[in-house]
Amino acid sequence: MSSEATPSGGLAVNGDIAGNVDIKKVAAWHKLPVALSNKVSGNAAYSGALSVNKSQDGQVDLTINSNLQGIKIDLPEPIGKKIGEAESLQLKVMQHEKDLVVDVDYSTLVEARLLLQNGNEFVGGEVLLNANQNQALSSQIPKGLVLSGGVDRFYVKDWQSLFSDLSAESAPSVETVDIPEIPKWLSRVDLIVDDVIVDDNNTWHNFKIAYDVATNRSLFVSL
Repeated sequence: MSSEATPSGGLAVNGDIAGNVDIKKVAAWHKLPVALSNKVSGNAAYSGALSVNKSQDGQVDLTINSNLQGIKIDLPEPIGKKIGEAESLQLKVMQHEKDLVVDVDYSTLVEARLLLQNGNEFVGGEVLLNANQNQALSSQIPKGLVLSGGVDRFYVKDWQSLFSDLSAESAPSVETVDIPEIPKWLSRVDLIVDDVIVDDNNTWHNFKIAYDVATNRSLFVSL
């Protein structure tokens, strides 16, 4: 732990942190659905840095890094990973007054920036999947969630069991279930999946999903 004077005459505090975390306890703390928490196991070593008043007076900055080598994620590709495999994760949390900004950079798969206010009220953010060199998170955080990018492959059968488990946890026991509406917090979607593998005999190529709340809440899917 160290301290330094700030340009305004205040005091900034800096410190390094390190430790090991049980991913099951993290899942329980965030109250993840059982169907998801059952898919993760193991422990992850992490290191990071904490600073107070360094960026500006009253701001707290926390950065956490981990290679997740001791974590197993029992999900289909591209999310799943085995224990022993290294996938870099960087988490940045920046809090100032009522604003909380969270930046996530997971391997080459996900880049995200989310804004919450007043504790846990979601305001907006971006999620980029497999971002290329021409894509970057906006410095201006949008209202609502913007999801863009793409993935190489999506195995429908491999994901069906998880979706069924999640539906069983949240849906009432009735013979018919209404198709859910697009959530109000979703602002825009621009995704492409190179190959959607339905079964051994059916593969959809260049599967595109587009949505924009500004265009009358319409959802567009094309092959």
